[in-house]
Amino acid sequence: GQSSETHGYHSSGRGPGVPDSNHIQKFAFASTGSTNNALDIGNLTVARNCNSGASSSTHGYCCGGYLSGNPGLTVIDKFAYATDSDATDVGDVDSSSGSAAGTSSLTHGYIAGGSDPVTSGIRKYSFASDGDSVDGGADLSSVRHALTGCSSETFGYSAAGYNGPPAAVGSTNIIEKWSVSTDSNATDVGDLVGAK
Repeated sequence: GQSSETHGYHSSGRGPGVPDSNHIQKFAFASTGSTNNALDIGNLTVARNCNSGASSSTHGYCCGGYLSGNPGLTVIDKFAYATDSDATDVGDVDSSSGSAAGTSSLTHGYIAGGSDPVTSGIRKYSFASDGDSVDGGADLSSVRHALTGCSSETFGYSAAGYNGPPAAVGSTNIIEKWSVSTDSNATDVGDLVGAK
């Protein structure tokens, strides 16, 4: 997902018997209940699932993911909060990445972990200029996919995920953070109440 100051956004996805989606939907933070149903406001450039999201002050970003039958996508899409319109393709993830964690700083989007192949890499892309993600040399403590991400203004965070192939290792409970001011490795700062 993505967030502006006033709205939350949901982009892409799939469900049982439902094909991959390219829809961008938004809902208002100020409303609740049935008056706050999401509105379909535009489309991504390609349908997908298991992508990672990030948010700048003006745009939402949707990175990587899967398209059924495709082992991994690399496209980075962005859409403007100010207008309800379709996304544009502004770059590529430096390697195909599905099931990665998406986080944001004030200046960059981050893609942490992911699969195809399963990785520990933390990649970043600039909000100021459209372009591809780069590997800044930072890593999670272990390879993981199907993890979650969240952000403060100074740190990116990841939690849980599969540590390697699901059949080999299984779920993790780790919470990690990395500084967005330096391309440094993530550090273990706590645990979830259970492996997820």
